[in-house]
Parts: sequence; C-alpha cells; structure tokens
Amino acid sequence: MNTLFSPMVIGRWSFPNRIVMPPMVRYTLNGRDGRVTNRSIEHYRDAAASTGLVIVEATAVAENAKLHANMLGLWCDEQIDGMRRLAEAIHETGAAAMIQLCYAGLCSRDPSSIALGPSPEYFDTTRLSRAAAIEEIQEIEALHAAAALRAMEAGFDGIELHATHGYFNCRFLDAVSNRRTDRYAGGSAQGRTRIVTETLAAIRKKVGDQMLLSVRIGCNMPDFFTAQENLLEIVKAPLDLIHFSRGTVMPAADPSIPPDFPCNTVVYHSAKLARLSPVPVILSNEIRTPGQAQYLIQNGFCDFAAVGRGILADPHWARKASSGDEGTIDRCYSCADCQWRIDPSRCPAALRRNAHRR
Repeated sequence: MNTLFSPMVIGRWSFPNRIVMPPMVRYTLNGRDGRVTNRSIEHYRDAAASTGLVIVEATAVAENAKLHANMLGLWCDEQIDGMRRLAEAIHETGAAAMIQLCYAGLCSRDPSSIALGPSPEYFDTTRLSRAAAIEEIQEIEALHAAAALRAMEAGFDGIELHATHGYFNCRFLDAVSNRRTDRYAGGSAQGRTRIVTETLAAIRKKVGDQMLLSVRIGCNMPDFFTAQENLLEIVKAPLDLIHFSRGTVMPAADPSIPPDFPCNTVVYHSAKLARLSPVPVILSNEIRTPGQAQYLIQNGFCDFAAVGRGILADPHWARKASSGDEGTIDRCYSCADCQWRIDPSRCPAALRRNAHRR
C-alpha cells in the first residue's frame, strides 16, 4: 500500500515522497521584467524542503501573455539564468522541479490590450476580448514550446501546461466559453481539446524525452461530463502526469460525497476522473492537512497530493508531516483573499508563528 511518504518513480525521475507544492503565483517576490529574484529563490528553497515535487508558479510564455506585471516569464533567453538558479535551489532540497507555462488570455489584467479568448466575449464590465485567429493560436502553441526549451536549458525536470482557472487554454476546454465553429470548436471534445493536445505535442517535439510533461485541467469544464470527455481526448497526447484542479469557476458542492471523504467537491470529482487516467495523477484544491493527503494516497485516489496554501502558511509543512509533528504545523486560516500572496508578513499563520517566538 502506498503512503504519503512512499517514493515514486516516473521514467528516469524519482520522487522521495508524494507531496507536491503546486504552482501558486506570488507577484510580490518577482521582478517586473519576468525575472527571478533572490526573494523568489529563498521562498522556493524554504517551501521545497521535504517535498517530493515542486511546480513553479504560472510562468508567461510571452510578454503580452502575463496575468500581472510581476509575473515570472520564459519568453526570452535572458530569463534563463535566473530560472537556472531557481531550479538549482529546488534540487538542493531533494525535490524534483517542474514549471507551469501559461498564456493569460482572458485573465490578463493589462487594460491597454484586448485579451484573446476562444470566442468574442467580455471578461468583465471594463474589459473587451476577441476571438483568437487560427494563426494566433498556432503562434501561442509555438511560444509554449519555445519556453519549454528554455526551461530545459535552465535545468527543470518537467513542464506543466496550464489549462485551468480561466486562462487561455482553459477557456477552449470550457464548452460555455468556447463557441467556435472551426477546428478548435467547443461543440466536440476533439475540437475543445485540440489546442491542448497540439501544444503538448509541440513541447514534446522540442524537448524529447528529456523532460516530464504534465497538464493541469479542471474537473468541471463546465461540468463533470464535459471534463470527462476532455480527459479522454487529452490522454491521447504524449503525457507523463495529469494534474486535476477546478475549471474556470468552482463547482457547486456535491451532496453525494461520502461523509468520510475528507476533501471538497473539486478533489472528489477529480478523484473520479483519475480512475480514467493511464498516467499518474496529482490531486489539488484545499488539501491542507497531512491526514487529508494521506487518505487520498493510501486509498488509491491519486499518486501525488498537492498542498498549496498549507505550505504557504507553514513552509515546514512537509518536514513536520514526515516526522509525525502534524500538531505543530501552523495551519492555513483559509482567508478569502490569501494574505500571504498579498504580503507574507500579513498571513495569520505567520503572525501566529512570530508571536510564539517572542
């Protein structure tokens, strides 16, 4: 029986345990030119300790693909050196290092440009978007492949393609937002997923078998049935891992979840999708305690459990969990707006930890 602390092997990559630090953007630590800063490196070095895998936060594949001015980037060779230092810092802890590549699309906060999406629609009341032309879609796919090649040069072990949370790729997978009628049409699973399968194939062509390749997709696109259709198409691509999360929005609470299941609807629906995956699976979304993570691994719901805000709240989460000191973990308070991402010193867990030191 696998446990949270049993090793895992995928191809030539070894993971000391099943704990994943998932991609979580934290703009206050990054430079405005998309480059890694010393603060970014220290954050990942601390948080990576005792984890099996770290997936570096959403990283833009083009300067106009950023969600935020201070978003990390891999759109030019000048960003490779900083990324190399970041990968090395993660590897020093014994964890494997992957990086998530993304194109913001309708999630972009740049008011000076018209955001690209699959179909003409408004992102909010002040933001106009337009449908991406086929030539633009193919250019964006190529940008991902070029960024992946830079990540390989920087020493990362793998790439995760971001296709959740409302970003560009996610909107194509969502049958509500994708109303196209061409080869990327949202009316069929093959059309909806084409941008993802083509991008994964383009990345694989660039990096060969020298990197792990993963995709993060939603369990509700916009519903479970559509997500299942999407998955069955996506797994035809050259993949090593699947990472499940929510789609564009959070799904409604599912009253049919068994009372002994310790996680939320996203994790429960993702666990059902995981049964269909021919490759190892990462589950994520509000997995905060070692007990939750252990339950998922031990009962065969997934191969890896991603602990996001739990690790932000206590960078020693994995070490404490592995040593049996679960009671000493500084718990996440589940703030509606994560205070750590706004300013780490404002995180209630950090404030509580610092108060105990006085």
